[in-house]
Amino acid sequence: MKRIALWLIFATVTLAAFSSSTLADSDHPLWVTPYGDGFYNYDLDIQGDPTCCGDNPIATIWSYWANKSAVKEYLRSRAGPGYPGTGGVKWEYVYDQSTLWNGDAGRQTACYCQGGNGYRRHMRIYAPYDDNLYNTSWGDYVIASQHYDINHAGCDRTDCGYSTPGAEKFGYSENVEDIILQEASSDGYWTNPNWYNAQNYGYYWEDSKHYHQSDGYAATIVFW
Repeated sequence: MKRIALWLIFATVTLAAFSSSTLADSDHPLWVTPYGDGFYNYDLDIQGDPTCCGDNPIATIWSYWANKSAVKEYLRSRAGPGYPGTGGVKWEYVYDQSTLWNGDAGRQTACYCQGGNGYRRHMRIYAPYDDNLYNTSWGDYVIASQHYDINHAGCDRTDCGYSTPGAEKFGYSENVEDIILQEASSDGYWTNPNWYNAQNYGYYWEDSKHYHQSDGYAATIVFW
């Protein structure tokens, strides 16, 4: 009964839309301000410079009772392959009554074979002071990016049928988002794939290694 009531509450929340004269991309992250909070719609390669060098689109919002440590523990310990590892640190610039940088190495699956290549799924999670953001519409929440690491160091596996180490690729955020939503739904959490217009739409190769893949909307997982 509690989860049915929560579904009705969250289903009535209107998606926030914003206008901008500049199309956001990973070279030009956009500052978005849902319900008075603020964050960039990409996580960032460099701490201290939000105008340059976005990494992956912010594509999931863990809402209601979420905090950073609880979400990371859920990912680490969930059934199936889980997310036992960590990766390299990226950054976000977040505002919730004050503005500050937050870095995260995230949670990463073990290496597995797919289509002859070595794959890992990788999610990074951001919130002020390694805790959570808050507004009255989303409750306690954290924001996250996610992507594939393909044939990356330590996962360029010849046993997958792949034998050219160094031909690594990153990205495909929507594909990973779909898996995360499927996992969360199977674990009893309510999800919505088109929750918030994060204005980071795009399907293109940024270079020979990075594939930007985003429908422009951040999904939500109602976490309790």
